[in-house]
Amino acid sequence: MRYEYKYIGTVFPVPAQIVGEELQKIKDENGGVLTAKAVLEIAKDPTNILHKCCDFDDVEGSAEKHWLHQINLLISSVQLIKVKVNIMKRAPEKTEVHAFYSRQLISSDGKSSSRVFVSHEDVKENCFLEENFRKICKHLELFILTAEEVGLDDELKHEIQEVKQILQKINKKK
Repeated sequence: MRYEYKYIGTVFPVPAQIVGEELQKIKDENGGVLTAKAVLEIAKDPTNILHKCCDFDDVEGSAEKHWLHQINLLISSVQLIKVKVNIMKRAPEKTEVHAFYSRQLISSDGKSSSRVFVSHEDVKENCFLEENFRKICKHLELFILTAEEVGLDDELKHEIQEVKQILQKINKKK
C-alpha cells in the first residue's frame, strides 16, 4: 500500500509511508483494531519510529497542541438548531446543522496549510453568491449570442470583447 499525508504542509519528521506501515503493523498486532491509545503506548518507546512524531520532550508544547485539539473539537461539536413549525403536523420540526465548518486554508505558495472555521451563515452566503455569479455569467453569454443574432455584434464589438475577456478570466479560475 502507498501512504501519504492528507494535508499539504503536514510536518512530521517521519515519511507518511513509514508511519502508515507502522500503524498497519500496530493494527494487525491488536486484532485488526487501531486505536490512538494503542499507538500512543507504542510511540512512548524512544526506539520506535513513531516516537519522533510526538512531543514527548516538550511538555509545554504538547500541552498547547492538546488544548488546540480540544478547542478544534469544541468548535466542531457545536450545532445550530433550527426549529420550524410544521402547520400540517402542528408540531415543531428540528433540524441540526454544524454551526461552523472546518476548511483547509492553503498558503499562496501552496507549501503549507492551516485549519480555519467558517460559520454556517458564511457557507450559505457563499453558496448564494456563487449561484448568483453563475447566473450572471450565463446572462453575459446570452448577451453575446443575442447581440450576434440581431446583428448588433459590429456596433457592440468593444463591449462583446470585454465580456468575452471577463468570461475567460472566470473560466480560468474554476
